[in-house]
Amino acid sequence: MKKKVYNIKPIHLGSLIDDTLKRHGIGRQVVASMIIKRADALMQDLLADHVKKDVRVISYKNEVITIACRHHPAMQEATRTAEDIKQSLFVDFPYIQLKEMVCKIFPSNFWE
Repeated sequence: MKKKVYNIKPIHLGSLIDDTLKRHGIGRQVVASMIIKRADALMQDLLADHVKKDVRVISYKNEVITIACRHHPAMQEATRTAEDIKQSLFVDFPYIQLKEMVCKIFPSNFWE
């Protein structure tokens, strides 16, 4: 019995994922989600312990990251760390455009 020889060029997994994202038109949403998750992780690493539960990165839209804060002291802490997070994001995602990071106080029902 003759052994079958496959002459197939290997496909890079990254290109397969890129093609799938493009085909379904969700590439921007996936990148935005990755940016939000990374920014939130960086925020939690840099914040003081007493405000970690009061700050959350919630969106990346139109080159702006929005950070939800429960109260004013949490917003001050988030604002203080925003530039460090921005610089880290440029290292992790060198192709993104990021105009600013906006901190907003959200009502208490948002946090429940």
